[in-house]
Amino acid sequence: MTLLEEEELGEVSIYDLVQNSNDAFQRLLEDRDSLEAWDNFIQSSEEVQLVITSNKGFVSRSRKRLVYLPSNLPVTGDQAFRNIKTGLRNVLKKNRVPLGMLEFLENQVVDFFSKMPCGIYTSSSLSSYERLLLHAVSQYHCLISHSFDSANENVRLVKVSNPFEVYRIPAVLLGQYLENRRKTAAASH
Repeated sequence: MTLLEEEELGEVSIYDLVQNSNDAFQRLLEDRDSLEAWDNFIQSSEEVQLVITSNKGFVSRSRKRLVYLPSNLPVTGDQAFRNIKTGLRNVLKKNRVPLGMLEFLENQVVDFFSKMPCGIYTSSSLSSYERLLLHAVSQYHCLISHSFDSANENVRLVKVSNPFEVYRIPAVLLGQYLENRRKTAAASH
């Protein structure tokens, strides 16, 4: 007679040896709010990511918003323009960008966040190029944006949020900044 009967042996699986644990990554994937916050962070420019991760001079009101604007946020048009990711910046440097369309989108964003700094702006149905311009506007204004598929309308929309409790309009709007760049480039030729 053996110590173990045959039916007590059964199949041995990895779960018999390893404890079931929820790591941070698994919790992130399971929590929709955390996943959305992570997606917003990934979609933001490197400068905004550094501001958020350094957390210097901030008092956190909640997990999602920072109470005070950091002192190193862009103030000039050049600083705000450098806040835009390189690929988008290269698109904007070309003279073919329709400034009227860009200014329309920028005015919508500025109007919205001037009235509701902690709100979430959701675009109407936009073309892929208009969404690209909206992402550039968002980065210029130190806002976080991401495209998503609308469940009801079967279209791509853009959500824009402010990681800070207050909204500060740059000294020069992106449309005006690009127009000034065009004039400067034309004068030098």
